[in-house]
Amino acid sequence: MKHHVTCAVCSKEAFIQVGNGAEKESGWLFFGKINVNSCQTTKYFYRFNFDNKEFEKEKMPNKCYNPNIKPKFVEYWECQNCSSLSEKHRTGEMK
Repeated sequence: MKHHVTCAVCSKEAFIQVGNGAEKESGWLFFGKINVNSCQTTKYFYRFNFDNKEFEKEKMPNKCYNPNIKPKFVEYWECQNCSSLSEKHRTGEMK
């Protein structure tokens, strides 16, 4: 099945074959789906306290929470050129 993708870094667009690992052969990398309405759809935030050696988690209500807003997910893709550049940055080859 063909899928329309857009690079999140350089905005390059393409139609690639997806399913059964075919996206790996195309050179495009898929990093997952991101909720762009996460501030309004998350009911609670968590604050972590690292002062003591013990791990403490505090649950705080979200002031921006709106139960009428639905989550909206977008896919995060990177093209072959941008993914190779980010890999070089991660490994330290590019300085």
